[in-house]
Amino acid sequence: VTGTVYSGDLCAVMGPSGAGKTTLLDVVSKRKTEGKVYFDGAVPSTSTVKKYTAYIQQQDCFFGGATVHETILFAAMAKLPKRDEASRAEDLDDKRRRVDEVIKQLNLTRCADTYMGNRLIRGVSGGEMKRTAVACAMLISPRCMFLDEPTSGLDSAMAQEVVMNLRALQRKQGCTFVVTIHQPAPAVFDAFDSLVLLNYGRLAYWGPGRAAPLDFFAEQGFPYRAGYNAAEYLIDTLNTHDKETGGTHDFEKYYEESPLRAANVASVKDANVNGFRELAVESSAHDTKASKFANGNARELWVLLRYKGIPRMKHPIFVVTRLGLYVLLAGLLSSFFYGQDRNIGGILNTTGILFIAVIVPCFMAQARSVFVEEMKFDREVYTREFNDAYYRAGNYVAQRILVELPMLVVAGGSFAAILYYSVGLADDWERFLFFFLANVVNFAIAMLIGFSIASGISGEVGPAVFLPVFTTLNMLVGGFFIRKATIHVVWKWLYWISFIQWTWSALMVNEFEA
Repeated sequence: VTGTVYSGDLCAVMGPSGAGKTTLLDVVSKRKTEGKVYFDGAVPSTSTVKKYTAYIQQQDCFFGGATVHETILFAAMAKLPKRDEASRAEDLDDKRRRVDEVIKQLNLTRCADTYMGNRLIRGVSGGEMKRTAVACAMLISPRCMFLDEPTSGLDSAMAQEVVMNLRALQRKQGCTFVVTIHQPAPAVFDAFDSLVLLNYGRLAYWGPGRAAPLDFFAEQGFPYRAGYNAAEYLIDTLNTHDKETGGTHDFEKYYEESPLRAANVASVKDANVNGFRELAVESSAHDTKASKFANGNARELWVLLRYKGIPRMKHPIFVVTRLGLYVLLAGLLSSFFYGQDRNIGGILNTTGILFIAVIVPCFMAQARSVFVEEMKFDREVYTREFNDAYYRAGNYVAQRILVELPMLVVAGGSFAAILYYSVGLADDWERFLFFFLANVVNFAIAMLIGFSIASGISGEVGPAVFLPVFTTLNMLVGGFFIRKATIHVVWKWLYWISFIQWTWSALMVNEFEA
């Protein structure tokens, strides 16, 4: 595949399913390292590509609990570097002003205070989400934007609105767009300046858009029928008549032998010889003097906490899954174990509730991290933002832990207080404080184990299978079901590292030690 996308072009990449559209986009955007890709006649580094370009995935990946304005503001704070001569207040005002401008440019004012939404949270429409993705990318004023099927899943009106917004940005800012698209409507097809037509990873056409590809196919004996959708005509002709699909014509071979391909190859050579070298110079300076990240470590962590953590913390789902569930659970357990006496039966019941108090929050916290919204929804968001150099991995992890800690303390304290005095455990403030501390530490360990396994094992099935098995094994060697002396030698090692065993042992000593 050889060709040139010129500065300021709105270029469409089309082809049947499986033709290689997304793969080509990944190669051109340097997300894959195959082939030779030149920017202004120079081979750019990955850092330079991230600085000058933006990539918008086919699947929109955003935190559903943040509004459109909060999402774009976080992108601005994470991606736009601080001006050296500006104070912190002036820099913040500049970025807020830039966010407001982008929101107006992409007609997002009406939904600026609406949640982005996901499978649990009702949010913006598909078209508004696509435009929000474009808005986040436009903040850094990229020279080129790569969009993977931005109209996928949208009706014709929304699809046309998204592409027309790209067209307006192209005319106003001169940005170059490379867009993969699948059988667009006539108005959308006519918006593109150039067309790359792929079939099974090979080129069937690379040249001007609109009527030019129709004439190219007519030269091969496949004239366009008036009134037929041009994009559908091209794809249907490839699917019906190409040798790869059982037809008799080789569209790819015809293109290889055509003057059009010769002109494309010549244009590539000309660009490499006579192309601008400013990018190569800036690439070298950028790689040696600056990081690909806009902020230093300390400021980056503050941006994550302020503009990503706070919107998460104030959402009702965050409060319900961290605090509400544990208060409800403590109330239910208290109704079963209320007012235990110090006789044999009461002591056995107290022993049981102490063990339940250890294991149930473990299952709840770990299940939440897999099944509700934690890593299941956040993995794709993190991958996109990390690839776009929003932040460093370590700062993301630190932010997630720091955001969880306040609610973890509140939830652990509430769970401990309700359960402790309802069951009638030792009437001693020091023992209650130890019970409180042990619960908070247990909650924290369960959360970190859940996050670690859910993020370390890809997919949804793996963590959902591994986490319950891991917790069950820890529970079995915890000392409640099997005495330590009778645990099989094969599992003895697990007894000594089981967090459930250590927590339950601590609670038992705290409650029954004279």
